[in-house]
Amino acid sequence: MLVLMVVGLLVALGAAVLLYARSQRLASASRAMALAAVAALVLSLGLEVTLFNVNYYASAAYRPTDLAPYMQDSLSCEGNYCLTEDDLVTVRDLDCAVKNIRFTFEGSAATPCVRLYLTDEANERFFSAPDRPLYPGVKDACTVNVHTAGKSKDIAFRFVGDETVILRKAEINVQRPFTFSALRVILLTGALLLLYLFRPSSVLYKRKLVSSPDLRRTLVGSFACLELAVIVLLGSLNPTFLGIAADGRGFEFVPLPMQNHNQYDDLARAILEDGHLYIDHDDVPQSLQDLPNPYDPAARSAAAAASGDTYRWDVAYYNGHYYVYFGIVPLVLLYLPFRAVMKAPFPSAVGVMLFAALFALGVLSLLRLIAEKKFRSLSVGAFLLVALAAVNGGGMIFIAKRPDFYSLPIMAACAFTVWGLRLWLDGLWNGQKRLLFYAAGSLCMALAVGCRPQSVLLSAVALPLFLPQFFGKAAKGRGGKVRELAVLAAPYVAVAAVIMAYNAARFSSPFDFGSAYNLTTNDISRRGFVFARLGQGAYTYLFQPPVFTSAFPFLQSAEIATYYAGDTYSEFCFGGLIACQPLLWSLFALPRAGKTLRQTQLWAFVLTLVAVGAALVAVDAEGGGLLQRYYTDFGPTFYLAAAVIVFALLEGKKTERERRALTGLVAFAAIFGIIYSILLAFSQADVTIDTENPTVYGTLAHLVQFWL
Repeated sequence: MLVLMVVGLLVALGAAVLLYARSQRLASASRAMALAAVAALVLSLGLEVTLFNVNYYASAAYRPTDLAPYMQDSLSCEGNYCLTEDDLVTVRDLDCAVKNIRFTFEGSAATPCVRLYLTDEANERFFSAPDRPLYPGVKDACTVNVHTAGKSKDIAFRFVGDETVILRKAEINVQRPFTFSALRVILLTGALLLLYLFRPSSVLYKRKLVSSPDLRRTLVGSFACLELAVIVLLGSLNPTFLGIAADGRGFEFVPLPMQNHNQYDDLARAILEDGHLYIDHDDVPQSLQDLPNPYDPAARSAAAAASGDTYRWDVAYYNGHYYVYFGIVPLVLLYLPFRAVMKAPFPSAVGVMLFAALFALGVLSLLRLIAEKKFRSLSVGAFLLVALAAVNGGGMIFIAKRPDFYSLPIMAACAFTVWGLRLWLDGLWNGQKRLLFYAAGSLCMALAVGCRPQSVLLSAVALPLFLPQFFGKAAKGRGGKVRELAVLAAPYVAVAAVIMAYNAARFSSPFDFGSAYNLTTNDISRRGFVFARLGQGAYTYLFQPPVFTSAFPFLQSAEIATYYAGDTYSEFCFGGLIACQPLLWSLFALPRAGKTLRQTQLWAFVLTLVAVGAALVAVDAEGGGLLQRYYTDFGPTFYLAAAVIVFALLEGKKTERERRALTGLVAFAAIFGIIYSILLAFSQADVTIDTENPTVYGTLAHLVQFWL
């Protein structure tokens, strides 16, 4: 059977190679692409029925053995085995070669994790295999291939975890079924087509962006649609944050199971129904009000334990009331109108998807504008590679796959910022409707501050953009300057007035957003600025290497180790942004791109973006700690700067050989960064896809790790 698999694989490879070679000889790009698509499909189908079914071919001659006669002493209930982590099931006197073990469970809701203990001709005593997650809801995902030396006399297993496992049957040496995954065929075909599209000899690197508007519109539109599909798919995979319950009659919008994730809706209800800005309903315990420092987490927990009271988590507490310290703009735009009209909580996941989609479209539009106006020799292929990396590499993918309440203001701020920059540049460079674009851009930048206060730092980009406009050689007359300055400032003033009034009504100061009063893991009100935290923050956020493994999703959280003797906070982080996104290494080539950037009048613009990105790293490390979702605060800023630098480097290359070599490096860096972002989408932390949607996660893991 294995010989049959090898023959089939060789036939599929040969057919795909012949089709690909034929596509390379075609003069018509559309026909070549069509033939390449057929080659990719043929190769995918060939791999699906051969290599990806290696377990089927390898186990065809196995003879199954039921382990029930060997498990008489195991705990049983109603004909099944009820097993906890304390129960070790030992199977003795097998005296045969064990090739695999299949477990059959009663029900499929849980995701058991098995630990095997094996003996063989090289090990008389038990040795343990690594813990292996099993997915009862996925076909053939509860069979474990075993690799022992010769015959095994005894084996044993236990199911690790807190839940009781109901085991119906255990067998060894079973025949693995033949499987055909249309999803795997589609994904592999798509991946092969993308590799073909961006191969070194692709025509995309020969066609200039400015001289190929039809090709540009087709490809950018296609990739934009693909991005939107990915965003919606990722946002829908985690039902814990979806806020939508479905039954046989339809669906309804429901509160999330974790109370602190419903804060925006709590505030919307408080405003609409009760006419106040605090979100409690006389549920602030007296023990919390009596504490001299309610922001001390240990003292708060001790008081609650002594009194039997409960208090809300991760809300702002001030003068006896709970408040929402997150930005008001998402509340006004989404939660208030939805609650007023639908009388139901707005699903935060839908808001995250919406703003992630606006962000993706904004990045593509902003970079297209910059490329077409300033880098007219840039190829379509190089633009697409850089733009796709910028959309996905700055943290949006992680936000999209965990679309919770915390992610919404971050993603909203990113979307408003990128569109604010886009509108500003449109007003500067196109001239027509200049004042309208200025006003719209300033409104977006101001709204970003109303989502995420630290976003105000990005408004510093206005300095290199507009100072030459008002004080340089191209400056207009006094009347024109005053009018344009007023148009730029008016949205800031209007939005700031609303935010300051909102702050003053809650915390008695127009400049107090309330984050210092947060009831969380540490006392934010006394956190302050500590220089010693900056080094650890910069290393973790920017330079810590990723930790790759051989098990899906092949990426795990990096250890945050420090000798900092003070109170700080950290969650799961998966490597520094610059270390994990090689395209950002172009930031270190800023001096080399300086000449081209000065010629295009983008030197100060890029320098400001880099400075603002560094400042945001410091603000997040000092103010909040080390959290993966905070990467999205500064990630897009660094990526926008890196994208412009790459454009400048490609523009500055005079010979075709130099340009092709640099394009190859850019392609490798961009593809690596995109793959890392995809792996990050399935990374395991706490409330992530692996725990909240194990069937989907297990399906993908089983499709990728076909050899297990």
